[in-house]
Amino acid sequence: MPIGDLLVLLPSAVGIALVAFADAILTARGFAGRHHRTVDANQELVSLGGLNLTAGFFQSFPVGSSGPAPR
Repeated sequence: MPIGDLLVLLPSAVGIALVAFADAILTARGFAGRHHRTVDANQELVSLGGLNLTAGFFQSFPVGSSGPAPR
């Protein structure tokens, strides 16, 4: 893939990554709050990145989460 194509895709990829992280951290904090626990956002980011990197090596789907349905 030419470097020009990667540069075109980079802003969208960063945007998607930020939205996925925000969704994951909000879900984690929601579940943690129910059990009176805390969430380390840095650890969540490292974990999410590591899982997606591993998924890429095995041609799997990227890891993501979805917030719980509102009550």
